[in-house]
Amino acid sequence: MKSRHDLKAFHEIMLVSNKVKHNMFSRPYSLFKNCFDILRPGEGIQLFIAEHGKEIAGGIIFLFFKNKAFYLWSSTSLRYGRFGVNALLLEKAIQHCCEMRYEFLDLGITGCGQENLRFFKSRFGGADVVAPQYFAMINQKTPPEIDAFSSFEFVEKIIKFTPMPLFRFFSSIISKHTGAF
Repeated sequence: MKSRHDLKAFHEIMLVSNKVKHNMFSRPYSLFKNCFDILRPGEGIQLFIAEHGKEIAGGIIFLFFKNKAFYLWSSTSLRYGRFGVNALLLEKAIQHCCEMRYEFLDLGITGCGQENLRFFKSRFGGADVVAPQYFAMINQKTPPEIDAFSSFEFVEKIIKFTPMPLFRFFSSIISKHTGAF
């Protein structure tokens, strides 16, 4: 990241992509700004960007803590979606992590129904690790089958038809009330 302008441009790309492509609410710009204000850019947090001319084609944000790297967010401009921008950025970030001798790179949680994303991460050496979930069995003997990513289908349909100004407004409110990170 060269400037706050890059961070703002990345956020705008993510906002549009989340609404148009993924039908999901987005995090507010203040979250990204605060992360970069509090953490040490280039040391504690970093935005890798891909540019085409003077236009930002996409970005990926990593958190670095105690010799470990964590993939937080990424987004590609709809205009450059077919060019594999995210794959190029992830390769660049992995090279950075190797140069900095991080112990590992956490590629993040991937839901059961997101097989394409699981495959994408596996191509970069991602190991599929089962994350524990805990349930208190009250009136049943076996844990429920939960696919958290498909439980938002109704909301996705609403987002699809929400005008962008309302989408920005609701994204900010929902993020604050859910603690979505």
